[in-house]
Amino acid sequence: KRQTPSEAKKNITLICDEKCSESEKTRLKQVERKLNETLASECFEEFIMMKGRPYRHLDGKTPKDILDEMRRPQTMLVNYYSDIAIWTLGYEVGGEPVVHLNRLAVAYYGFSLCDEASVAAHEVSHAKGFLHLGNDPSEHQNILSAPYQINAAFDKGPGKGACCK
Repeated sequence: KRQTPSEAKKNITLICDEKCSESEKTRLKQVERKLNETLASECFEEFIMMKGRPYRHLDGKTPKDILDEMRRPQTMLVNYYSDIAIWTLGYEVGGEPVVHLNRLAVAYYGFSLCDEASVAAHEVSHAKGFLHLGNDPSEHQNILSAPYQINAAFDKGPGKGACCK
């Protein structure tokens, strides 16, 4: 059963930790809305389920498992941190329900809500058990992993889904 946008609000809940500023708390609610709208969209479902997509690092899981897991309700704590290594947009540690987002990278790159939702979705996918090897998104094995394909579903450009509106 396909979800409606109102049902999507129940999927991923993002909560700022105690270090969030008031503006980050406000922004995070907007990011959460974009994240859930996109995950619930037909576009996202079609992109993830595309026949013949050669996923890597799924450990026996299927594209349907990716879709179901990303739509399974979960609350994630968000820690905005500051790191001058702006190429590190965010990270997640060992399946913990905490997403770390680099506030300096968000500011430097001028992230849109969809850009930030894409990074959050990638990190949430790690907390849900989806992995890639190393940190090079252009590496063939990584770009075909669930976390980077989830990014591609959100993002615009050649070979991307442009599902985040």
